[in-house]
Amino acid sequence: MRVALVHDNLWQAGGAERVLQVLRQVFPQAPVFTLGIADEVRPLFHDANVRASFLQRLPLPADRLRRLAALFPVTMRGFNLSGYDLIVSSSWGFAKGIQAPARSRHVCYCHSLLNWAWETESYAEGERLTLGARVALRAFARSFRRWDYRTAQSVTHFVANSRYTAKRVGQYYRRESTVIPPPVDLDFWKPTRPKGNFGVVVSRLVPHKRIDIAIAAFAKLNLPLYVVGDGRDRGRLEAIASPNARFMGWVKDEVIRDMLSAAHVILVPGKEDFGIVFLESLACGTPVVAYGAGGALELIADGENGWLVPSQNADAFAEVVAKAFGQSIPPEPLRATIQEYALPNFRDRMRSLVSRLCALPEVGAITVGGAPNSTGLG
Repeated sequence: MRVALVHDNLWQAGGAERVLQVLRQVFPQAPVFTLGIADEVRPLFHDANVRASFLQRLPLPADRLRRLAALFPVTMRGFNLSGYDLIVSSSWGFAKGIQAPARSRHVCYCHSLLNWAWETESYAEGERLTLGARVALRAFARSFRRWDYRTAQSVTHFVANSRYTAKRVGQYYRRESTVIPPPVDLDFWKPTRPKGNFGVVVSRLVPHKRIDIAIAAFAKLNLPLYVVGDGRDRGRLEAIASPNARFMGWVKDEVIRDMLSAAHVILVPGKEDFGIVFLESLACGTPVVAYGAGGALELIADGENGWLVPSQNADAFAEVVAKAFGQSIPPEPLRATIQEYALPNFRDRMRSLVSRLCALPEVGAITVGGAPNSTGLG
């Protein structure tokens, strides 16, 4: 089989990009079609045949390119995927809208649906948009939803990263999904440091992640908080933070692993569709304090491997964090709660699914290769 991978963009490294790295293990010779790739992400895909769109040639940084979202649907449809028997899109918004050849199969691994399109009002409130920006967003969202729904109907099969995402795929696309949660590499993510007396946040710093709640909660408790990550909300968060909060920016996975291992808790105050950082923290022997919604309800058992906070406000989080700091859960029971998410299980489930959809006799029969006239970056 000739297989192609399609991913929304590689302008940042997050949970979706970790899944894409594992999909490349399943389909090691498949090229990766994407809107563009940032220099800081390129080392993660140094051995990949990345085929970026014309946006890659524009002399703009990633944060400016994101403002060209109106071009993303037609840009995705412009990729030439003729000659491929199987297209696997890794999508949280646009990648699933590619134009697949008539006889090919299109499997979409769905990380999320775009909140600004399908839950416009709550998104606008979380982003603190002005009235004018809200009006413009509503108009664009209406147009995008029509495109999003229409292209979803041409996908052969949806794979959702959680039951929560599968429910949204059913609600908005009227399509069924197979749930295959993202994996965690238990050989890499493991305890490496003794426990300290601090908390950690690992996240993109954007408004809907609600990192401000974590900062305010730890300020109330006067406990150290390390914020790992970067994004357009960083300046605002630094301005409201008290001296107990330290911003680390993006650091290497080895550093994140050490920090997760030494932290007493990790905080996730936003609503996550799944949350790979949950798995990484638990694998490192650290419980999770998370807002009790979305994927957290599937991963966190209250009092067993973390605590669920019923509301998104600093007082509620401070109360639960104080409770968490009064308890200690050994690493091994935490790791035991996520064994089903081990890396080999994900690879096996994806291979089995593709074999079944493509009517192959066995998983081992899947071979992949690039289509003729392969090129590198656009």
